[in-house]
Amino acid sequence: MTGHPALASTPSPDESTFAGWVMLQVAIGLDDRESLRDRVDDLVVTGEFAHVFPGEPALDLDAALAVVDEVIAAHDRLVTEPATDTIALVRVLSALPRHGIALSFGAAFDAREAARDGYAAALALADDRGAPSLGYVYAHTQDLARLVVDGVLVLGFSDMSGGGGDPSAAVGQVVTEALRSAGLQVDWNGDPRSRLAVGPLVWARPFDLDAAVPPSSAADAPDPERPTSEGATSEEGEELLIDLPAPAVVDLALHLGGRALPDDWEHHEVDGVEVASSGGGHLLYLVGVDRHEDPSGEVRAQGEALVEEVLAALTTRLGAPERRERRDAESSSASWVDVVMGSLRAADAQVWAIDDNRVVVLMRRRNAHELHAALAVCPRSSVERPVIDVLSVGYVYDEVVEGETFEEVRRRARVVGERTGVPSVVLDGVERHGWRGGDGRATAWYFTADGRALLTWFDPCSELADVPARGRDGVEPEAYYGAMFDGVPDDLRAAVTDRPGDLLPNTQGSGTPVHLVTGVFWFDGLHWRMADGWLRENARRDDPDPGAVECLEVYALGKPFGFDADPTA
Repeated sequence: MTGHPALASTPSPDESTFAGWVMLQVAIGLDDRESLRDRVDDLVVTGEFAHVFPGEPALDLDAALAVVDEVIAAHDRLVTEPATDTIALVRVLSALPRHGIALSFGAAFDAREAARDGYAAALALADDRGAPSLGYVYAHTQDLARLVVDGVLVLGFSDMSGGGGDPSAAVGQVVTEALRSAGLQVDWNGDPRSRLAVGPLVWARPFDLDAAVPPSSAADAPDPERPTSEGATSEEGEELLIDLPAPAVVDLALHLGGRALPDDWEHHEVDGVEVASSGGGHLLYLVGVDRHEDPSGEVRAQGEALVEEVLAALTTRLGAPERRERRDAESSSASWVDVVMGSLRAADAQVWAIDDNRVVVLMRRRNAHELHAALAVCPRSSVERPVIDVLSVGYVYDEVVEGETFEEVRRRARVVGERTGVPSVVLDGVERHGWRGGDGRATAWYFTADGRALLTWFDPCSELADVPARGRDGVEPEAYYGAMFDGVPDDLRAAVTDRPGDLLPNTQGSGTPVHLVTGVFWFDGLHWRMADGWLRENARRDDPDPGAVECLEVYALGKPFGFDADPTA
């Protein structure tokens, strides 16, 4: 038998019905009961239930959570002990870090995200071991759904260079041998660009059984720091409630409205209270508590009272608020406030105008299990305009080089080109270094004599490389890709215009050829900046994913540079 025992039951694990979706999550087994209930809570409270399951009648939260408990009970009547295949697979995957191979198991939705997570896990593993990692193995949530339904687990893998050559093949071989030695079947042709198919096998274990799912090698990413005060705290010392009366909270919020905004997120104290600020606005947490931290409900009751008092005080000072529903935080139309609301999982908010240009936004998430509330003080544009538009004009983004100095970036660009067979060249006095991947990806760096630079890359898998690259929908490729360079100084831009046979592919339309690009950054002598045109194109798309990780990971920016281990580098 392959596949999960629940396939012959009702509900069967699939995503066409709510109960089927719950059974699929239970069968995959990544969640515990509380986290699965939280996911269902999100579906109901945010109103997404109707969009995900349009053919089903709406459920209130209590009814939806009752389905969760019923499905778990039905599952565990069918699965009373872990399947032999499940035990064998878990043992092999859990042992991989001892061989210097990190694991990402169900931590991402698709292969690209899973590879990124695996790479991060491998870096963390290297720190823990005090020795370089060989590489990483990954399976995303869609792979795990296929494992439940079809009885086959597809595993991706890579070495740390991402080059897809012999080092990657060596990682695949180690994993294959470990799986086969445990009695599991593996289908792999030896090609480092092909994924492993493990099975047929049965993936099944009781839902409430601990330690059946292999741990990821990377620690879970921490939530953004919550500003602290002297308010109520949990037993672990985490702040739950701001220690200010409502009038003082409002005074602080209005004071924040007059403070300058930083380029990137930072935490700082204002009048003894920690505040989070970014280019979009200032954020002041009021309360964040769940029933585990506050079993008596005392802090929650204080938080409820404070939020209501803040709402009343703001209304007294600024007038009646406007109600605003949250847009999808992942969509291209999402504003800075939508993104913050999404992180707080708040379905709606109240907005007060301080003046024509500034607003205060009260957002909260409240259900039977938890209460979270925060005030955002920001320009009106942070409520109304897409977040990329708010932050785009001349936007400094030094993070692209992960803290490396200009000269170190230049050195790594040169070394990677030399070691991967892409020689450096000088084009009209501009020094160019590059890299080519085996899958059509490429990166090009251009350095001028006066200390400026241009960074471009192309990922054919990115949404940014899709329709216009084929000249469809009346979009000329020269116009489309040329516009990506808007905001880049003309002399830097000239480095990528009309250069047939250059490192990156060129457009093949009727106009002057220009590079196909999915990423454009430039260095002004002090800071790295995003090209305005590239940012505008990102804002038009829901999930552009320009391919920065794939095209820049070979340079190991902000990390130990692997090529330095070879004295010939």
